Amino acid sequence: MNRADFMSDLRFYLEKAYKCIEPKEIDDILRDYDEYFREGLSEGKSEDDIAFSLGNPKEIVDEMVKNDIEDGKYKQSDFLHFYSDYNDEEKYKEKNKIRRKNAEETGLFFKRMILPIVIFFFDIMYFPVIVIATFGILLSIGIALLAVPIAGSTLDIIGMSSILVIFPILFAVGVALLIIWIFVILFKLGIKINSISYGVFKGGKR
Repeated sequence: MNRADFMSDLRFYLEKAYKCIEPKEIDDILRDYDEYFREGLSEGKSEDDIAFSLGNPKEIVDEMVKNDIEDGKYKQSDFLHFYSDYNDEEKYKEKNKIRRKNAEETGLFFKRMILPIVIFFFDIMYFPVIVIATFGILLSIGIALLAVPIAGSTLDIIGMSSILVIFPILFAVGVALLIIWIFVILFKLGIKINSISYGVFKGGKR
């Protein structure tokens, strides 16, 4: 049970028990339990784990009512509507069940229909772009290297050592290796995204 479902159930049972007695207490109690969730999330716990540790909302309110009666704060007759109104509870459970089912179906629709379309468009745009960009840069570097002999001859003419052309060559090779390294990383990233998406899609088919 996540945070929203827990708080929704807790509000339902609190309103059944206390709305006709002390409505202000409901908001105070809900704030306290919402604070439990905020503290738990800040500690790295999941909403499901926090809800499990707090217990069943119905049992929480049952215990509150029992303690209030034992402490003399209220009489048992004040809570007759809480113990006797089972029809509303069943209607609420059925409504909540339908709401959760609709949420699950929406999630499955996204996994089965929307996600594959998104990944398809991602693939036809992402992979061609990095391949073409990498090829274009490497081709430019290759063309630039063709000018090295001309640069060497020019240096000889003006009386400078042609050995100086080694520096732009080393620079061009270094840039080419860097571009190839970046391409490999981006390509692996694309594969990873596809792998994760396939896992989500496969999970949604179950």
